[in-house]
Amino acid sequence: MKLLIINDYGITGGGTENRIKLLVEELLKQNVFEEIHLITKQANGAEIKGLTVHECKDISPFFCTLRIIRKYNINIVQVHNLIALTPTPILAAKLLRKPVIFFAHDYWPICGRRSYIPAETASQHTLCEKTNIKTCLKCIGWKTVLKLKIWKHIVELSSIAVSASKFLAQQYGKEGVLRNKWQIVPPWIDQRIFSDTQEYNQKENIILFVGSLIEFKGAWVAAKALRKVIEMIPEAKLVFIGSEQSPNLPFRGFIENILTKDK
Repeated sequence: MKLLIINDYGITGGGTENRIKLLVEELLKQNVFEEIHLITKQANGAEIKGLTVHECKDISPFFCTLRIIRKYNINIVQVHNLIALTPTPILAAKLLRKPVIFFAHDYWPICGRRSYIPAETASQHTLCEKTNIKTCLKCIGWKTVLKLKIWKHIVELSSIAVSASKFLAQQYGKEGVLRNKWQIVPPWIDQRIFSDTQEYNQKENIILFVGSLIEFKGAWVAAKALRKVIEMIPEAKLVFIGSEQSPNLPFRGFIENILTKDK
C-alpha cells in the first residue's frame, strides 16, 4: 500500500504540520505503508527518512497530483490544509478512483476567515452559528463566497473525514458538508515529551497559549479568560509560545491592553 499526503506547507510549521509529522513518523515506524509521499506548495527543508516530498510550486496542483498518483501507483490519498494548493487534488484523486481521507484542522473550506469570526475585529464578535450569503458578502466579499461554494462541493467528494473534535464535525454538518462521513480522532500527544519527575510535578498556575499572535488564532480569548481566572487564582500566569510576538506589532499591543485594562 502506498499513501499520498497533501498539505500546503508540508511537515514544518504550525499545529497541522506537526500533527502530520507525528503521524508520518508513526506510520513509518509501524511499517503500515510500503511508501509515503507528500505533496506541498513549498518544501521547507524538513526531512524524514522514508518520506518522499514533492514540491508543487510551478505546476497546477490538479496535474501535480495526477502525475504523482500515476507515477508511484498511490493507493490512498490524505488531504489536510489546501488553501494555497486549492482542493483540486481531491478531484484528481477521484478521477483516478482513489479513496480520499479529509482531515479537518479548522473551517477553511466553509469559512473565508477560517474561524467563523472576522479576524480584524475578533474581540467584538461571537462565533457565527452558520454561514449565510448576506453575512458572508459583508465579511469576505463575493469572490471568496463563490470560491468557497465551489470548494465545499469538491471537499464533499472525500470518502471519509477525520476531525479532532465532535464540535468541528458538527459545524461542517451544519453547512451540509461531509455529513455521515466523520470519524472523531482526538489530537494525539507524544507522551515522551512529559516526565514524572519531581521537577515536572512542581507546577505553577500557568495557562499556556500555543500559537502565533495573529488575530484569527484567538489569543485575545485567552487574554480575556485570564482576567476571570485571576479573580479566583491571583497568582495565575498566561504564557504565549509562538511567532509574531515582536513588541512593535499592533496585535501584541492589543493583547497587552486587554491584560492591563483597569489595573
